[in-house]
Amino acid sequence: MRKFTLVVLMLFTIQSYVQGEQLYADGTATDQDGNTFEWINYGTQDWAIENVEVVTYRDGTPIPQETNQTEWESLTTGAWCYYSNDPSKGKLYNWYAVAGIHDNEDTTPNKEFAPQGWHVPSDAEWTTLEEHLVANSYNYDGSSTGYKTAKSMASTTGWNSSTFLGAVGNEQSLNNSSGFNAFPDGYFGHGDDGSFNNDGYVAIFWSSTENLTTPYARYLDRNNNYLYRNYSTKVDGFSVRFVRDASSVGAAGILLNGTISAENNQIKNVADPTDAQDAVTLAYINQLESSIDNLQDQIDELRNLQNWEDNDQDGFSALSGDCDDTNASINPNIYEVADGIDNNCDGFVDEGYEALDYPEDIDGNTYDFAIYGGQHWTVENAEMVTYRDGTPIPEVTDNAEWANLTTGAWCYYNNDETKPRLYNWYAVMGIHDPASFSNPSLRKEFAPEGWHVPTDAEWTTLENHLIANGYNYDGTPTGNKIAKAMASTTGWNTSTETGVAGNDQGTNNSSNFNAFPEGGRANNGSFYYEGNDANFWSSTEFSSNNSAASSMYLQDDNNDVNFWYGGKPNGFSVRCVKD
Repeated sequence: MRKFTLVVLMLFTIQSYVQGEQLYADGTATDQDGNTFEWINYGTQDWAIENVEVVTYRDGTPIPQETNQTEWESLTTGAWCYYSNDPSKGKLYNWYAVAGIHDNEDTTPNKEFAPQGWHVPSDAEWTTLEEHLVANSYNYDGSSTGYKTAKSMASTTGWNSSTFLGAVGNEQSLNNSSGFNAFPDGYFGHGDDGSFNNDGYVAIFWSSTENLTTPYARYLDRNNNYLYRNYSTKVDGFSVRFVRDASSVGAAGILLNGTISAENNQIKNVADPTDAQDAVTLAYINQLESSIDNLQDQIDELRNLQNWEDNDQDGFSALSGDCDDTNASINPNIYEVADGIDNNCDGFVDEGYEALDYPEDIDGNTYDFAIYGGQHWTVENAEMVTYRDGTPIPEVTDNAEWANLTTGAWCYYNNDETKPRLYNWYAVMGIHDPASFSNPSLRKEFAPEGWHVPTDAEWTTLENHLIANGYNYDGTPTGNKIAKAMASTTGWNTSTETGVAGNDQGTNNSSNFNAFPEGGRANNGSFYYEGNDANFWSSTEFSSNNSAASSMYLQDDNNDVNFWYGGKPNGFSVRCVKD
């Protein structure tokens, strides 16, 4: 039907519609179940501004409700559910329902999902809507260039909060200037795992267009300012909107040859024409279809060759929005940090960080950083070799000397200058001589001005923030499964365990914390676990005998972050948090 829509649009010149601030519907329509829904005209399109609620196909055939998660995973025919099986929440549909696939017989025609005169929008029709909104200044900043329309399309309530300027979750009362009213109903499935996810975080809508075997969808995310385009598995449960058939949009305002109204001269039955004009139209459409098919095949082949391959193995290709397919830490699923890079591929660099300065240590090293809730964290390991007042921190390479230290020191892993620096806990606490060991008032400052080494409690705050904001590997907001989101995309020993840092490493680091497995240096001075562990000091002591302090670590074969009390002579990595 994509080709038919293209041809019909070619046959008519649509009268221009100027879209101002649109807060109210232009009309109502009724679906096959008797539900009334409102619609708005956007240029050449009429869009429903309420989510679909049907439970039957157009001919009255029921669409089954499926509440069992295991059964949902194995479906190859249409079904719907309420989010979390809660009737007070919105309906979600798998793509089979959208496509009218009601049984598993190849010879059985598919049903019509939408009511008469309406259909599920194609990927191209979503693009037309987006471009109309951009051209008519629905970008959050009022511009008519770039794609920043998410805020104008999102509902004014229901979203989890965001601190990012122009994002859907930020200042929600300013949302929905277009009237599209996308509510964050979350989704069911996603990756065939048969679970409900991200209520309050995302609004996802099906398109009718397949990309090879995976259909396209569009979605809004509470932390971003644009409408995502992605593809997903057919078993996923997403929201649906309707768009009016092209031949019905604004017919009264269309003039044929500049004088005759199209209102009573519309195409009647092209599929089985009895009208002479319809027969001529059908012949013309058939002629065009072959040319369109050949052209589309060439376009699809070129796209597949150029954009389908996921070169950095991060789960995104250029076709699905990856703006740097050579770097697994850059894709639409990555958290934006202050590093001079468009990490999340939304077209903006360091959004939300514009007025903030990079931390700089006394040696002139600057550090990329991120805002997680109310905390500012460096996302690079410490590299300084002097305390804040310029006092040197000595490098110690000898194992025996390292083992006997009670003052600050640093080393390269394996004493190899190509590898990162590790620090004992005495350095972290500014213990630079024997007097400062026993008298805290004599200690130096290790971190850059305005920053400090995090306490055990501050590490826990970060952990809880990431869990609550969906950074567990399985998307759940409970349990500690955030290691993968914090781990770097390279360097880990390989693991076959699902959800751990060493498995499918290209999909690590969605939080952009970028913990690299640098290993550590033991109390006896030996080096250990490079590729296995990423260890980070806290400033919190464990015992009254001053022998140990708290640290946080990730491992290649675990999906959680762990805390343990290491001996203070250990050499670990260090991160800083803003005062």
